[in-house]
Amino acid sequence: MPTVNIPRRRKQPKVRRATPVRVVYMNPALYGRTGGLRTRVIRLPDHGLSIYGVLGVAEALKCTPVRVLQLIHEQKLKAHRVGQEWIVFGPDLAVYMQTQADRVRERYRRYLESC
Repeated sequence: MPTVNIPRRRKQPKVRRATPVRVVYMNPALYGRTGGLRTRVIRLPDHGLSIYGVLGVAEALKCTPVRVLQLIHEQKLKAHRVGQEWIVFGPDLAVYMQTQADRVRERYRRYLESC
């Protein structure tokens, strides 16, 4: 008697229904470019005050706008939110720059004394 191969029925893989998933991801490079780069520096000579935007602070500190936003979020640099912009007043920027200078002087104090 000849052998007949009867095809077996394959099991269908279990497929789950797709459910929508919301992913929240904040890329600092994109976040820095959404709002804080319009204003550089606004000078008010009558009041002796300068107001810096993120880009202006970045130019003053010689760093990137993303780094300035990181400093603001870490609360190392005092800033105020106006709409989508972050603004930094001149005296606040001067205080931050002075603290950084003091930190660098303290770090390299031995070297500077030996010269």
